[in-house]
Amino acid sequence: MKPAKAPRRSLLPLLVLAVLAGLVIGAVWWATRPGPLLIQGEVAAPRVDVSARTSGRVTRIEADLGQRVEGGQLLAELSNPQLVTAHAAAASGLEVARASEA
Repeated sequence: MKPAKAPRRSLLPLLVLAVLAGLVIGAVWWATRPGPLLIQGEVAAPRVDVSARTSGRVTRIEADLGQRVEGGQLLAELSNPQLVTAHAAAASGLEVARASEA
């Protein structure tokens, strides 16, 4: 006599049931998920005072008020005729000193 085999269950109904359960759970989650959180307020941004090493007249401005800048970036250009004259005098004095050495 042959041993009785247990009836073979088809996996297809279980697979369909699992997919349907996943879809239902996903739909419930999608419908009840929290929306975007809107908060009003102010954010403190770092503020840095900038100054020049010398005095002069601003001839060109490269950055706008409130614009984000990086370290070493040109913000403004100054013109000081007295410094230009002093630089020219120092350069000519250097040339004279080099010529007298030779």
